[in-house]
Amino acid sequence: MTQPLDREPRRARKRREPSGGVAMVALVVAILALVVAIAAVVLVVERVPQPTTVAQAAVSDSSTAGPAGSIASASPTPSPTPQPQTRAGARAAATRAFAFYSLGNYGKFWDQWTKQSQAVVSRSEYIRRFQECPAPAEGLRWSIDDVRVSGSAAKVTASRSILVDQFTFRYQAGRWRYEMTADQRRQYEGQTVDEIVDDQRAKGLCA
Repeated sequence: MTQPLDREPRRARKRREPSGGVAMVALVVAILALVVAIAAVVLVVERVPQPTTVAQAAVSDSSTAGPAGSIASASPTPSPTPQPQTRAGARAAATRAFAFYSLGNYGKFWDQWTKQSQAVVSRSEYIRRFQECPAPAEGLRWSIDDVRVSGSAAKVTASRSILVDQFTFRYQAGRWRYEMTADQRRQYEGQTVDEIVDDQRAKGLCA
């Protein structure tokens, strides 16, 4: 049967896309893209070396350098400058040595002695001798009156108050060093420090 000509044919219905599903897919894709971007940024940051601050560098240096004393001990101790083997050099050495003695710094005075004199009495025993029997003239300075040099020996005339005496300094290893007098050598070679102290006390020669 034929259809009437005046009747419009039925239009084909368009298939409707589910709009809600498309939006959901787009959101998921956007989230995944954001996650990938964040991961990429994290990887880049981890691979970039971080700058070291001054404080971090100081801590690192102090932790790797070791104790402060280890650096100093690793470097050799500079040797003292040699004293001139002249009258002026001998006078300066005598002035220094007698200043230690006058001030009661007997350990430093002992350090100025020749090796031969140091072998007669130890540093600690020499200090103990004056700790137990202080010198009555301690604090009274010596005055260097005259110095005569002959080779490696220097004769030094020194005075303190009314006392005038002559001493010998020897040039050893680049330094002018005090040599014990004959009386001092006999005293320390013939007696112990305890005996010297007892003898000085008996004579009223301790301050």
